[in-house]
Amino acid sequence: MKIKSKGKKGAIGESIMMIYRLFLILIIAFFILGVGAFVYSYYIDVRDAEAILFARSVAKCISPDGKISLSSFPENNGTFLESYCGFKGAERFYAKVDLKYENQENILEEGSSNLAWTLGIFQNEELTAGIRKYKPGILKPIVFPVLVNGKEGAMEISVIVNPES
Repeated sequence: MKIKSKGKKGAIGESIMMIYRLFLILIIAFFILGVGAFVYSYYIDVRDAEAILFARSVAKCISPDGKISLSSFPENNGTFLESYCGFKGAERFYAKVDLKYENQENILEEGSSNLAWTLGIFQNEELTAGIRKYKPGILKPIVFPVLVNGKEGAMEISVIVNPES
């Protein structure tokens, strides 16, 4: 008995069916991965890192070489970040610069000071457990040694970062 092979026509038909099977497997895989992306998504909080970077930027702006001349020191009019430092879009930040020298003190503040009392609310861990991701990022004050008019001083910078809306 002689067995006939399918020949070229059978091979073409089989490859066309393989394309359909492959397409169906790809659709199922994308569906599974798409559902998995929503299930395994997680929240990454970078506000503390933003606060550190912003504080360093403010320090470099006010005293780029560690020296401060009081004649060029900006006034505390609430806009020193934009007018003096040239930072745009700093609405999410509250920055306080406290310059201490020779028993004197100059303070610059900009931003919403409401962030400070909002942070106080979040100190109670039990009450705010469900809304932790809305806690503003805070930077413990960083102290930079500076020379103020040639004399030793310190610049203390505090930054609070509001969550993005």
